[in-house]
Amino acid sequence: MSHSILLKVEKTGKAFEDLEMKDAKGMQPLVWSLISQKILEDKKLWISDIKYARMVWDYWTDPDCSEAEAFAILCTFDKALIEGHMFKKAANKLKRFFIEHKVPSSEPNVFPEIIEYLEKNLDESCLGVCFHHNTLSSSPWDKEDGTYYNFLTDKEHFGVFASLKNRKELVLPEEFSKAKFTKEKQNG
Repeated sequence: MSHSILLKVEKTGKAFEDLEMKDAKGMQPLVWSLISQKILEDKKLWISDIKYARMVWDYWTDPDCSEAEAFAILCTFDKALIEGHMFKKAANKLKRFFIEHKVPSSEPNVFPEIIEYLEKNLDESCLGVCFHHNTLSSSPWDKEDGTYYNFLTDKEHFGVFASLKNRKELVLPEEFSKAKFTKEKQNG
């Protein structure tokens, strides 16, 4: 059975496994299923037809998509980084997603573990957290040359909160680094 891994990204740019979650219901299928129930007439189409899966994945840019839904969808994508200084806000977004979709707390899934981790591990010394959602497939953080992804030098990841602010396209490292630097400069 597949399980999900949350990786903590240190200031050095290197990530390490910090929480392993045995999936009763993984993050991706649960979020995608709940979104499909909201936007598709045939709720199962997203599983078998890429066209409908894309509609579910792209829903985060739709004006009808709530901020909590957009956040949850973005977290299911490969190469997503939840920025370290935003952990408490991230936990609140995931809680809000569950409230909006009336998911019973008894429903077995990985989200309570993720929410608890984010609430208890605010760490200004880390860049953030990312996920390896499906351990049956290769990690999105393993590079083709056998090395491990570095969040300071590699540029394929995106900031979840930076992208959430944009709501049109994923915000890659150069853009969200500049935005954070500009904000820090203005505040300090």
